[in-house]
Amino acid sequence: MLLERLRPAIYSSNFPKLSSYQYLYSFRQQRFPKYSSMSSVNRTNGSPARKLILVVSISRHLHGVPIEKGIESEWAKEKARDIKDSFENVGFNLDPKDVPTALRDLKHELEGRPWDGIIIGWCIRGNNDFTILFEKVVGACCEVIKSAPETKLMFSSGPQNIVETVARNFAVDGTA
Repeated sequence: MLLERLRPAIYSSNFPKLSSYQYLYSFRQQRFPKYSSMSSVNRTNGSPARKLILVVSISRHLHGVPIEKGIESEWAKEKARDIKDSFENVGFNLDPKDVPTALRDLKHELEGRPWDGIIIGWCIRGNNDFTILFEKVVGACCEVIKSAPETKLMFSSGPQNIVETVARNFAVDGTA
């Protein structure tokens, strides 16, 4: 985990006594300035920064359709017209046939960028056959959220509900 890799620097005597989270946030801002969730303003042009959302799904496994298609379709609809420029949605196709590899890849993706939100899709959460997988996915997400408490964990009721899930969790019209 990223925090473990930073621990020697965090606790060395050359650094002022700041919390692990402060160092992690500083590291994330330096490594990922484009995706920095520490500021709500884009430093280059002053416009609001786009929120980075990871959408975790097994729709490719269940329906043969990658989640990226659902994201693209959902955000192209009229209901997303006024807010789509505020968010960047990235799909993650989880393979429930190879859980150890899927979880390793998910953890790598989660640690790779400073996510503003993580959506866990209904295909994982609403299917009794995937309860254990759902618990492990939530656990992996919670590990990342421990080091980035501003990250929101969200749950959708299907690919047709991604826009509403994001809108109800982020203040896009002053209501969240």
